[in-house]
Amino acid sequence: MWRVCSRKLESSHHNCLFLLIILRIKGLMLTVLMLPTKNISVVIPVRPGGFPTAAIDCLRRINYPLEKLEVLVCEGTQPSRQRNAAVAQSSADIIYFLDDDSFVSPEVLQTGLPYLDLPDVAAAGGPAVTHQGATLLEACAGEVISSVFGTFLTRARNIPLGEVRQVRGEELILCNLLMKKNVFLAENGLNPELYPNEENELLKRMRCNGHRFYYVPQMLVWRTRRKSLAAISRQYFHYGFGRGRHIFSGFTFRDFAFFAPPLFVLYLISLIFFHPLWYTTPLALYLLTACGSSVIIMRRSRSAITACCALALFPLVHASYGAGFIFGITSRIRQKQQEKPIRIIKVELTEEAPAVAYA
Repeated sequence: MWRVCSRKLESSHHNCLFLLIILRIKGLMLTVLMLPTKNISVVIPVRPGGFPTAAIDCLRRINYPLEKLEVLVCEGTQPSRQRNAAVAQSSADIIYFLDDDSFVSPEVLQTGLPYLDLPDVAAAGGPAVTHQGATLLEACAGEVISSVFGTFLTRARNIPLGEVRQVRGEELILCNLLMKKNVFLAENGLNPELYPNEENELLKRMRCNGHRFYYVPQMLVWRTRRKSLAAISRQYFHYGFGRGRHIFSGFTFRDFAFFAPPLFVLYLISLIFFHPLWYTTPLALYLLTACGSSVIIMRRSRSAITACCALALFPLVHASYGAGFIFGITSRIRQKQQEKPIRIIKVELTEEAPAVAYA
């Protein structure tokens, strides 16, 4: 919305200023009339010994009555189980899922909450954009996963895209997701044997049972990205693995798009054994598309270095995701994992958080 205003400012400063004033007044009216009636439980999973100091500091500055927020920090090594346990102990009817590396915008809750009042709507969420203090590699990774060529159906998770709309679930991400507690519990929560990609499997189950979801591009959080090539590769391998594990659950025609990265990996492997000139045509087309996407990134970021880095990251992300997908789709269903201890800490936002190192 602010981007829209910025574009209008060039042509009509007075009209844009008037629009901003009206939006601000509406935001204040929404806060007064609607927010005090909504209690929200914020669920943040962390590793053992970790504490989301930075995320909680952002929550303290949110444009929302702090006494209406309950923050549950769930410590453990099994994120899906941690979130399930925190929801079970929560006291609010609305759950806000957040990650320890996600920093909320001041208007995030009042922007997304109204859509949960619509009939049959179970969840509303927005994108997790790259944080402002990102390193060069983080910024490049953010550009890659925000591009059409980089992540296609899921790119809206990483960049504000389009208007508020009903979605199937691929656009939503668990580090910035509002959900009705009663629906979450009715669906038996997240699959404790699945991580990552556990929210996509849950949203599929919800969708099959008639629930709807909304994508709200103005519902922003800022998020860190992985800080090394190895970390980026591991991250997208795990994403692909999780997707492969549940790809046939609630399968639709759109899900065929997720087979592109694994097919790309199989094609690259086949090139080792079979490589006549004509057979390299798909590789040439891939590299040409990657170059074109890098040019678009260069125009958007105004940085040739970012574009060159993105050109190298495209095949890394695609190959890592594709390899993980192959392992995920071919892996046997593992036996139930041994349940490990989970500790849930309730944080009062109106008081100073414990001086624990942020992990």
